[in-house]
Amino acid sequence: MEEFLGGPASFGQIPSTNTWSATPTLLNPSSRGWTHINSTDPLVPPIVNPNLFTDPFDIELQVASVKFARRLATTAPMSTRVGAETIPGLAVLPANATDTQIADWIRETYLTAAHPMGTLAMLPKADGGAVSPKLKVYGLQNVRVADASIIPIQLATHPQGTVRLSLCMQPCCVLSFHVQIYGIGEKAADLICQDYGL
Repeated sequence: MEEFLGGPASFGQIPSTNTWSATPTLLNPSSRGWTHINSTDPLVPPIVNPNLFTDPFDIELQVASVKFARRLATTAPMSTRVGAETIPGLAVLPANATDTQIADWIRETYLTAAHPMGTLAMLPKADGGAVSPKLKVYGLQNVRVADASIIPIQLATHPQGTVRLSLCMQPCCVLSFHVQIYGIGEKAADLICQDYGL
């Protein structure tokens, strides 16, 4: 099995054989970017500046993640299953690469994760929120939002992930439920039913 460190841009380079991959990704970066409208024409894309790695902590965390992934691949029992690293490969980023070399490679190849959320945050209006706890858009009537845009902060998990909670009363019993997106939809249905007495 070959080791692969990278993201979607390098997926086309993945060998067709058994492959193990590690893709260190910042889900909660400290760096903050911005988006600005570029035109009155709604078909003109906005100007987007993600300001990646402007906070030094973000690059330090990514460097540590790459080093951890490499250490994991070379530690038994994983090391008995993993062959040569293909991306970036030891020719591109040597095993003894310095933090600066790793950081340079990350800056050249980094891609962001695509779990968009928070554009219509459910927060008090005074705190910049756009949606109330009843999922209604402030200032509008009968308009609710029931998707990831209401989540005010990035989550450290996939937004359509599944969470398992062990019930203390019976260790063998596990309650499994979908969270985030599905939970928001279910809550919206409950709120609408309450409003209409259903």
